[in-house]
Amino acid sequence: MNSIIIDVSVVAKWYLTTEENESIASQIREDFLNHRVRLHAPSLIYFELANVLYRAVKDSRLSFAKAQGALETFYRLDVVVLVA
Repeated sequence: MNSIIIDVSVVAKWYLTTEENESIASQIREDFLNHRVRLHAPSLIYFELANVLYRAVKDSRLSFAKAQGALETFYRLDVVVLVA
């Protein structure tokens, strides 16, 4: 199985539909959910995603409930976290 290292910019595109290159990020997510690739991410990804979602809520781009759901959903994914 192939592996892809992602950062928060990829994950943010899964939840914020107005982002550029959304289709590439969506394809990565689809491949991951269909077990075609394994995802790796830096250990700060959870904090970075929380910050991106917080800013989206603050800027009225996303509701608090959707931001919370996005964060909870991401936490449950089997992403391999890379620790430096």
